[in-house]
Parts: sequence; structure tokens; C-alpha cells
Amino acid sequence: MKIKGTIFDCGDERYNKVWENKKFFPHLHENFKKVCESLENLNIKRVVPLDFLGDKLEDIKCQELTLLVCPFLINVDEVNNTDLLQYNVLINDSVTIKKQEELLNYYPTKNLLIYRTNFFTTECMFDDFLYTVQSISPKSLSVKEIRNLILIETWKVNILNDLRDHDSDKLNLVNNIKNLERTYKRKLVELRNMKLQKEHLEKLRDSVGDKLNSEITKIRKNPFVKRLEIDDYIKFSFGQVYITTDVITGSKEGKDGISVPKLEKKKVRIGELIFVLKNSEVEIENEESIENYQHPHASNGILCYGEEKLKVEKYLSMLELNKLVNFLYSWAISYSPDTNPYLRIESFYEERKQEEQGGDEE
Repeated sequence: MKIKGTIFDCGDERYNKVWENKKFFPHLHENFKKVCESLENLNIKRVVPLDFLGDKLEDIKCQELTLLVCPFLINVDEVNNTDLLQYNVLINDSVTIKKQEELLNYYPTKNLLIYRTNFFTTECMFDDFLYTVQSISPKSLSVKEIRNLILIETWKVNILNDLRDHDSDKLNLVNNIKNLERTYKRKLVELRNMKLQKEHLEKLRDSVGDKLNSEITKIRKNPFVKRLEIDDYIKFSFGQVYITTDVITGSKEGKDGISVPKLEKKKVRIGELIFVLKNSEVEIENEESIENYQHPHASNGILCYGEEKLKVEKYLSMLELNKLVNFLYSWAISYSPDTNPYLRIESFYEERKQEEQGGDEE
């Protein structure tokens, strides 16, 4: 098999000897002339081994269409040598235009084809290679053609970026319009409710006394209301309030010996809660408060309603005091550890436990 003067001639005897290894290139040795013709028909002018072009593959610019092969790699799945993966450097070249198949990379602006396995072993593998290369139709480009291609492709990239920006802006605009539509509908509902509320308040203005008396009568009928006092305020109590909930009473050994909180269902006494309605506000008192906390969800006489605040404001505004009292009773006996209480229920539990133990000692 004569290499000199063929497309396999690297111009350097050291690299030409690579192709003389029949063990690695049996199909090339048995069909050398036919292989050369097939490659030339694909516009390939030179075939070189991987290391012929040097370490800096990103700097490669071939004068004619060159095929770079890995002669010592029989199966692409065997790639585990970082030296053989230097092709990847080319992928980061922002100027290079690339077409890629499963095993073939084509860089038209470098006049370079890189095939990532040795296809000179069998006729079947060589035919697969020919089919793959034919699918991308490579050709040698002159310096002028390369510059023109880069110019065209650069503009294509800019246009594609503009199209992506356009699509993104359009999507954002559509979403904004949908959000505005939802907001508009919600505001219409709010406006309608405000009109209804105003009409109700105007009617209520002339009958406040009757409305208050009616609501107070309803409040007295609630079995959970233990005390009711009327002055220039309304004061009421539910008696001793207890909250039944899971309480951390200590720790226990969990999986892998890790200590975890021990939860027990406990009935915790909060104390007698007194509610005061005055000037369209609700205040809370507790003679057995822990520091400034009258309840896990109350501090300095102010209640935390969470997402129910608007409901409370509506009850006060519309003088729906019986509904408010029923709501406050539910609030008083409830505890929500997931809503960041002012004081955790464990503080009330420990305080009451110490009070009971102190009473026993006396």
C-alpha cells in the first residue's frame, strides 16, 4: 500500500507510518484504491491522524477539506483518554460554524471533518462513514468563501437571537395582558362589593341602636359566652380557654440514633380570655399572660388573624357582632404552629405545668 502522493500523505513520514498498521486498518489495506476514490468523491482532500494537527485544535484552519480521524479508536464507547477528547475544544469556538452527526463533526470555516471512531476496520463501518458524510455534503472552501460564510452565519445568529427575544417579549406581553384581565375582573368584583357595603352602611346608619341591641341579644344566647358587659364598649369572656393540640414535651431517639422531638397530644390551659370591642377594634386581655403574650397568636393585646383579617374588619364595619364573637371563639381555641405564632404553645404548656407543680408542693 503506497501512501506517498495520496490523500493519506501527511508530508511527514512519522505520521504516514500510522496508516501502515494493517492490524488497525484492515479494510484500508485491502481496498486502498477504492477507499481513496470514495473519499475524494466526497471532496475530502486529506486524511490525517488525530495528533498530526497538534494540541491546539481551536487554532486549526485547513487550506483544503481535511478529515481528522482517531486511528487507534476502534469503538467510540471506548473513549476514556482526555487526549482523544480535544475535539471538544473546537465546540467552544464562537466563530466556527458546526454541523454535527452522532460520530461526525463538520467545521466548514476550518475546512475540517472530525470522525470519532476508526472506520477503516470493516466495509460496513466504512459504508456507515460514507453515508454520514454524504448527509452533510462537506466541501472545501476558499478564504473568500469562508469569510462570506461567517458573515452570513453571523447575521443568521443575530436574527435568530432577535426572533427569540421577540418571542420572549410576546409571551411576556400576553402574560401581562392576562394578569391585567384578572386584576380588572377582581377589581370589578371589589367595586361591586364596595357599593353594596356602602348601601348597607347607609341603611345601618339610621338603625345603629336597633342593630346593636339585636346583635347583643344573639351574643347572650351563645352557650360559650360566660360573661358579657355593656358600657361604651362591649366586653365578653369565654371563661377558661383550653387548646388541645400536639405539644413538644421532650425528645426521643429516632432512626440511626438521632434525637427527634417527642410530640404528645395535650390540653393546654391558656387562661380566661377577655375580649373588648371598642372603636371598631378588638382587644384581648388575660390575667395569666406569659410576659406580653395573652395567647399564642396575640401580643400586647393585639390579635393576629392571619388571612382572616379582612373578615374581622367586615364584621366590625357591618356591626355583625354575633358572627364576630363566634369567629373569636374559634380563634381562641385554635393553634397554628405553621403560621409563625407570636409564642409557641410549648411556653404555655411549660408555664402551666410549673404552676400545677408549685400548687402541689404547697
